[in-house]
Parts: sequence; C-alpha cells; structure tokens
Amino acid sequence: MRRFRIIHSGRPLAAAVLVPLLLAAFPVKLSARLGDTPFASRLSLGIELGYSQGLFYHHGFNILSHDGYRLHSSESGFRSGSNGYALVTLGYELSRRSVVAVNAGYKGVSRDERFFPLGLRYSFFPSGVEHDGFFSCADASLGFSSRLGMRTRLGYMAMIGEGYRFKLSPAASLDFILSAGCAFDSPEIPDPEGPGYVSEHNILSNFAGYYALNFSIALSF
Repeated sequence: MRRFRIIHSGRPLAAAVLVPLLLAAFPVKLSARLGDTPFASRLSLGIELGYSQGLFYHHGFNILSHDGYRLHSSESGFRSGSNGYALVTLGYELSRRSVVAVNAGYKGVSRDERFFPLGLRYSFFPSGVEHDGFFSCADASLGFSSRLGMRTRLGYMAMIGEGYRFKLSPAASLDFILSAGCAFDSPEIPDPEGPGYVSEHNILSNFAGYYALNFSIALSF
C-alpha cells in the first residue's frame, strides 16, 4: 500500500477597515433608505473583514488505484497558516436583543484554497442591539470551495464566537469578534501512481477539515 502526504500551508492576507469613509458613504441606516415601514426598520447592512489563524487540519481519503486495488491515506497536524476574509451581511432584528443575518463573501482557508460562502448567522446581545456591550454569535455556511487551477467543489463552514459592539452613532455600529471556525471540503487528490489528479470515479471517500481562530471587525448601518 502506498502512502503520500498532502501538505497545506497558509499565507497572510492583509485587510483594513476604513471606518470614516464608510460612515461618510452611509450616514443613515439602511431602513431610512428603504422607507419607514415596520419591516425596513429592522433591516441592517454590513461589511466584515477578518484575519484567520490556522490551527489544525485533517485530510483522509480512500481511492482505487489504476490496477483496481484500494489505497488509503490519512494525515492530520497542526498548521500555522494565516488567511483573510471579507463578508457582506444583511441583518434582520428579530427582537431588541437578537439579530439574524445572511452573509456572503470570500474566505481563504489554506494556500491557494478559498471558499465563497453563503451563510446564516445568529447574534444575541444581552445589553440590546442598540447599546454598547458584549454579544454571542454563531453561523453556518454552504458555499463553493476552489483551489487555484482546479474545479469548483461544494464546501461547508461554521463558526461560534464572542464579540463587543460599539455604537458609533444611532445609525452605525462597530463590532469586534473573536471566534473559532471550521471548514470542510473534498480537495483534489494528487495521483500517487503518476502525474495529475485522481479521477472522480476512482474516489471512494475524500474528506478534509480545517480549523482556525478568527478575529474580525464588522461595520453595520
């Protein structure tokens, strides 16, 4: 039985939040732009930029060789790669203490590996959505996973975190979020018996998990 290693590494992606420019561009809440209705008054729009520090990964698969026998490989290890991410969010205030939001964007996972997620996030604010204070949040995402030069695949992501909200004005809030996250997909498998990658019909199982600690800054209005 042949074994070979697949090593993923990360590279940093710098990001900065330009708060003054965004506040100048969006001086009033989204609801004020949509009209004074009960539904619109609960809506908010936001942007979130973050840094992700890789901690651990696992990749295991079973494949059929060119001669028809089974090959298995499993690798796990700590990883220190770093990545960046950017999300656009559309939130709805369920109550004065809770918000549910749809988010979409880009997130780097490892070297040349990225996700384009569409997710749902729930946030709970003990002090109230319109006040400074700590909050808890969790989200789950379904999206496309892609490696440079490879086919696009379906991937999954999830996170749970704690944050602190600063009310910048009646129309805008700035959130700082620290979270633990994970991502799962089925990456391409290099062919152990020759050049290229294992074809789909020879893959019996293929699963990869990436685990990271995230820090992000989000502006909503």
